Amino acid sequence: MYTAIVPYSGIDTTNAPNLAWVSVGNGYKYYLRTQLGNYSESRKFCKTVGADLAAVGVRNAEYRRIITKRVIQDKVGNSSAWIGMNDIASEGTWVWIDSRKVIAGESDWAEFQPDDGGGRGQNCGIIASYFQMHWDDVSCGEAVFALCEKS
Repeated sequence: MYTAIVPYSGIDTTNAPNLAWVSVGNGYKYYLRTQLGNYSESRKFCKTVGADLAAVGVRNAEYRRIITKRVIQDKVGNSSAWIGMNDIASEGTWVWIDSRKVIAGESDWAEFQPDDGGGRGQNCGIIASYFQMHWDDVSCGEAVFALCEKS
């Protein structure tokens, strides 16, 4: 299993072709990086392996359930993971990394979320284990696993 990272000097992708990507039937493959990282570190990791943080499959309720079960819970149990959405550019306007707005019909926010942590600057999105795998907004500096997605 690939979990090597070279501290402060970049990401070691020597074993990247050997990552265990999971297909869920939507034309995309998923990988859970089980080394903790902040939002930008996690996104950088996904990009170095030809992917990005998950943003397409997690918009669809059926695929979101499959991804959560097969990629996260079957691998590490109930753990939180970064997904590719944030409101960094404009507080309260959540967008996916492909610049699409997060819309109600595609969202899976936990009750009373997003809440910006009461004004503490929670600008990045996760699938949150403590909210029964619904979405939460957290500080982009939190240390969380990364859910990568590639076509």
